[in-house]
Amino acid sequence: MTSEEATCRAFIDLINQKSFKELGELLDVSASLDYPGISQIRKKSMVIMFLRQLRAKFQQLSFEIDRITQTGGVLAIEWRNAGVKNDGTEYANQGVTMIEIVDGKIQSISDYFKHHAGLHCARPLLGRARRLLRTYLMTLP
Repeated sequence: MTSEEATCRAFIDLINQKSFKELGELLDVSASLDYPGISQIRKKSMVIMFLRQLRAKFQQLSFEIDRITQTGGVLAIEWRNAGVKNDGTEYANQGVTMIEIVDGKIQSISDYFKHHAGLHCARPLLGRARRLLRTYLMTLP
């Protein structure tokens, strides 16, 4: 297993564990996320905030990796997930997450998945994440 593959496996494991602080340690400061239905998210803090808010929409959600394919610093993670949304509805999906790693850190994440039902929830999450970050940054000395 390459170090890049180990980073990708850790990324999925940390999402499963809801360990977003540790997940942040895998990301480059300028990391970006392309997620279906929204504009690109830039900067590590925004990526983490968005993933945290998205994961909070589920009572339970677990990803399983089917295969990882690597070409240089770009890896394709084929995955399946299953869980329960906060409203009690069961959820399952599968897709591919492309991750680019530069100097040992995740530089970009791009998600592609089969079932887009419920994507309408992504855009409000991004807006809320941006507002929270602005509020937090205003409190810094």
